[in-house]
Amino acid sequence: MNRKLTPCSSSPCVNSGSCLNVNGSYLCVCPKGYSGNLCQVDPCAGFPCDNGGTKSVSGTACQCTCRSGFSGSSCEVTPCTSQPCFHDGSCSISGNSYSCNCSKGFSGNSCEVTPCSSNPCVNSGSCMNVNGSYGCVCSLGYSGKICEVDPCDGFTCDNGGTKTILGTTCQCSCGRGFSGSSCEVTPCSNQPCLHDGRCSISGDSFSCNCSEGYSGKLCEVTPCSSSPCVNSGSCLNVNGSYICVCPKGYSGKLCEVDPCEGFPCENGGTIAVSGSSCQCTCRNGFSGSSCEVTPCTSQPCLYDGSCVISGNSHSCKCSKGFAGNSCEMTPCSSSPCVNSGSCFNVNGSYFCVCSLGYSGKLCEVDPCDGFPCENGGTKTILGNTCQCTCRRGYSGSSCEGFSGKSCEVTPCSGRPCENSGACLNTDGSFVCLCQKGYSGRLCEADPCDSFICQNGGTKNVSGSTCLCTCRSGFSGSLCEVTPCSNQPCLHEGVCSISRHSFSCNCSNGYSGKLCEETPCSSSPCLNSGSCLNANRSFACFCSEGFSGKRCEVTSCSSSPCENSGLCINSNGSYVCVCPTGYSGKQCEVTPCISSPCLNSGTCFNVDGTFTCACQTGYSGRRCEVNPCTSNPCRCGTCSVSGSSYACSCPSGLQEIDVKVYNGASASNLLGSFGGTNIPSDQITTSRYMYITFTTDHSIQSTGFSANIYKIIT
Repeated sequence: MNRKLTPCSSSPCVNSGSCLNVNGSYLCVCPKGYSGNLCQVDPCAGFPCDNGGTKSVSGTACQCTCRSGFSGSSCEVTPCTSQPCFHDGSCSISGNSYSCNCSKGFSGNSCEVTPCSSNPCVNSGSCMNVNGSYGCVCSLGYSGKICEVDPCDGFTCDNGGTKTILGTTCQCSCGRGFSGSSCEVTPCSNQPCLHDGRCSISGDSFSCNCSEGYSGKLCEVTPCSSSPCVNSGSCLNVNGSYICVCPKGYSGKLCEVDPCEGFPCENGGTIAVSGSSCQCTCRNGFSGSSCEVTPCTSQPCLYDGSCVISGNSHSCKCSKGFAGNSCEMTPCSSSPCVNSGSCFNVNGSYFCVCSLGYSGKLCEVDPCDGFPCENGGTKTILGNTCQCTCRRGYSGSSCEGFSGKSCEVTPCSGRPCENSGACLNTDGSFVCLCQKGYSGRLCEADPCDSFICQNGGTKNVSGSTCLCTCRSGFSGSLCEVTPCSNQPCLHEGVCSISRHSFSCNCSNGYSGKLCEETPCSSSPCLNSGSCLNANRSFACFCSEGFSGKRCEVTSCSSSPCENSGLCINSNGSYVCVCPTGYSGKQCEVTPCISSPCLNSGTCFNVDGTFTCACQTGYSGRRCEVNPCTSNPCRCGTCSVSGSSYACSCPSGLQEIDVKVYNGASASNLLGSFGGTNIPSDQITTSRYMYITFTTDHSIQSTGFSANIYKIIT
């Protein structure tokens, strides 16, 4: 008898898969863990197991069996993962444990023994590990490598001060009015009297004898103290009075004449003098010669939004339905219309025009939602309705076909398969194809019953087993590995789980997300000082020439450079870069130091050179011009008088001024002579020449003559 051949006759299913004849073909039902059309996919193919771990199949998944001392889903967690070696020691795996290779000066199984472990610093000094050795930070007053030096050895007090020990330091107790570490500072030591005032010690205090024009306890009140010069004019004290040196463009005795008066600057712009003219300095965001251009001038607000100036920027008051810094966000910006609907902005809202067959305000109503097409039927939209196109052999509005009056009832019509199992009609019966992990004739067996996922993980079926899908930041087969499991917080910080991450509560003195920032992380030591972490704070070891808690005290801290000189720290000392016209180690040599002003003129240092304020009657850059130098009085005696000179004539002599006129009257002056102005040839165009002689009083005398020539042309 011949046996009928089926699609399963060739045994196509491998790896012990069961073959089912289905509709003229075959279907392979695979053993747990295997998959693929022919059950040819092995779950352990390409699965990694690190550090000598071995693979094994568990259910439908592959798992690693780790060596002793190793863990993790891929055996990636080693004995060194927790960083057990302290003080920058390097960790090496040794068998199923670890060993530490310690940094210089450190020892112990975990490098926990430091150079300071023997407590070498005496007198309460603090020990710090430094480059494989130790350094001592001594208590106040003590010194020496291990703080062994007593502060009072060889200590002396001047001016009758008495030596006392205060805490761990030695100090001088000075008499009233005296101070300094050795009582060397007197009430007059800091030169309290200003403007060349003389200081005198008076009991335990001092008194000032002020220069002319100055007053006050410290001679601090000057003629310029009342700030008489306006408009940023510079006031100069001169001979007990003052002179105002005005900025460019300003004038007047007090610099009160402002060239910018009446000049318009809009929108809060400020007027400033540039040379001898006025300019507007506009607020940030404004421009134009009068600051008339505002942040709203360019009309930045879209879709009829109104622009409002706010500080140095602008804000937009948008029309209804619009938003954004520039009102650029429209009601349609969020793309509210789904299923390829077209969006239109209408009266501050939106309107959706839907594709054929869709409806609803957002075109969200799909005519095919919830419409069943069974047995492989496909859905199509026809007009505004949904229809099923059935596979060959099936019929009915949902392709449910086979029995009933119209052969529409099948063995699967009652949906016997549970847990989303797929039902297949087979020769008057059915077969359930279960979802991964489920089993039983009706797929009723759930592999996740009694399975527990920690830390909020969710269960899901993979193959025939249950796996945990962990929240972000958690891992492990049961989600038992938390963000704090690998101890991320450094320097004894306490780790706390925060949602899907972690936060560190740092020890005092440490900061940063991982407490990685130490007291030295902010580089508090200035001027190339070395920083050491000490007792949850820091200590600075300063370079030569620097001092202070942060090495902030430099050779320039006392401002040794005078006259606005620039101080530069150099090799533990300082160098002064002097302004033009000044010199000396501390820029103390000024343009006036050589007394360039003659004839009792007063010298002022101005812009790197000198200016002389001359006594009345004198002039010239150095007051060198004396009105009597040219001997204007001839035989008489010359003296300065006001802004000119006066002649004192000997007995019998007097000064006469001579004036020569063109013509017969005193209406057309040709020349005026007298004093140093010697008469010269004068030419008249008339037949007459009119000459006058003027003196202090009437006199009759001889000695005058005039030589007259006729010019022939």
